[in-house]
Amino acid sequence: MQLISRLAHILRGREEIGGLAVSPSFLHFVLLRGKQQLRVAQPLEPGTIVGGKIIKKEQLFAAFRTLREKIASEGISRRKEVNVIVSLEGFSGLYNSVFSIPIVKNEDFNEAAFLNLQAAAPGDFSLYRADWQVVSIAEKVNRADLLGIFAEKELVNTVVEGLRKASFFPVVMEPKAVSLARLLTTGRYGFGEKSYIVLSLDDNGFEFLVLRKGRLHFEYTSYWRDVYSEGKMGEIPIKDFENIIVRSVNQVFSFYRKKWSEQVAGILVSAGELNEEVKGIITRNFPSLRVQGAAFSEIGDEEAWRWVAAFGAAIRGKIPRRSDEEANLLGDSAEEEFHRRHIRHFFQFWRILAPAALLLLLGALVGTRAFLVYMTQQTENKLQFSLQEQEGATLTRLEHKVEKFNSLVRKMENAEGKIRHWHPVLQAIANIAQQGEVQVLELDASHGDRIVLSARAPSEDAAKEFRAKLKENPLFTDVELPLEGVQRDSSKKIFFPLRFSINWRNVE
Repeated sequence: MQLISRLAHILRGREEIGGLAVSPSFLHFVLLRGKQQLRVAQPLEPGTIVGGKIIKKEQLFAAFRTLREKIASEGISRRKEVNVIVSLEGFSGLYNSVFSIPIVKNEDFNEAAFLNLQAAAPGDFSLYRADWQVVSIAEKVNRADLLGIFAEKELVNTVVEGLRKASFFPVVMEPKAVSLARLLTTGRYGFGEKSYIVLSLDDNGFEFLVLRKGRLHFEYTSYWRDVYSEGKMGEIPIKDFENIIVRSVNQVFSFYRKKWSEQVAGILVSAGELNEEVKGIITRNFPSLRVQGAAFSEIGDEEAWRWVAAFGAAIRGKIPRRSDEEANLLGDSAEEEFHRRHIRHFFQFWRILAPAALLLLLGALVGTRAFLVYMTQQTENKLQFSLQEQEGATLTRLEHKVEKFNSLVRKMENAEGKIRHWHPVLQAIANIAQQGEVQVLELDASHGDRIVLSARAPSEDAAKEFRAKLKENPLFTDVELPLEGVQRDSSKKIFFPLRFSINWRNVE
């Protein structure tokens, strides 16, 4: 099934889109192909991104190029740009906000959304790339909640420039929070009508997400450089770390209770190696909360937390472009350019494929004709062989019948010869028996040269007379009448055996 899906994907000319997470310390690329995954990581040089700002642009661009080379070594051609959904993480120029507008007809709705998006901007709107998406609709109160995402234009333009120079094509750009929310929503949790708070902790800092019905409604981000500064360097003492977590959880829950009325179903923790420790801190300080680790079965390794943004972005890359209604910091221009590239790629693909397909079809027709000719010859040969085989079998059967017939003829000739030889003997016995009123009952010639004759006579004298006349006949020799074999029945007639040999020399 996977092969068929892959073939259909190619024939439709659909381009693959991967997920690319850009953070201050790493680049992570993920491409999903059915159940298979392509994952490539590239570390950034220290000092490339500091304090959420791109300090060394050329080093970032070099990292993009190195990542592209690694992707090429995995089988993706260097001659084409790699389409990516970009997820930005750990940059100070990122911001998002949820705002509400009344539900009105489409044109007015879009205009109202844009006006509220401008009002929600963290500063001068002209300095930001921004977009919005619907996260919930409450028809009973005629209200829609929208998520607005913002990024400084300078940040977006720099990242796009570096990616294009490294042979990437950014189709969509979004904050990590949106990518992470998508990954969690497509996972095992089945949010339904429930609300969850997600705590994600990594090398850059931590962020809290409020997910309602599987959609991102709020993000609270803190970086280690901000929450633990005061000139302190190195590791954070465990007590200070616990105080930071507890204080932040309190702040998020305080905001949540002011904003929404439904209960929080639980808190999901994604903190890598500190997962159990963070869960323990929250459990001790908030015993009424249901705390669980955020499991990412799609990623499935010990450092899954490093890949969550790239995987969340890659999942968006699998969504058909016409069905993707989520916010995009690159705006419609990037989508339109992607569609133009897609159409161009489609025609280029079929311009190459069509002649090849015709050649293949021609080859198939020639091959089919050759096959049919071959099969015709084979059929004729088999038919001829079959006829020859049938004729041979018929001749064999006829030969067997002729041989059997000849054997019968020979047997009949032998029988006829024997009958001709026996005829005078039998005639002589019959004549002698008739003269003495002797009745011949049986003639047994199975004793070699001796013949045994069983007969019945009216008297013993008649039996003796029959023996005497046989002895006188030159056809018979050694005629014997054993007295022990003579018997008399109730009618006084005599049953007797007679033994003799035939003098064949006297038989005509």
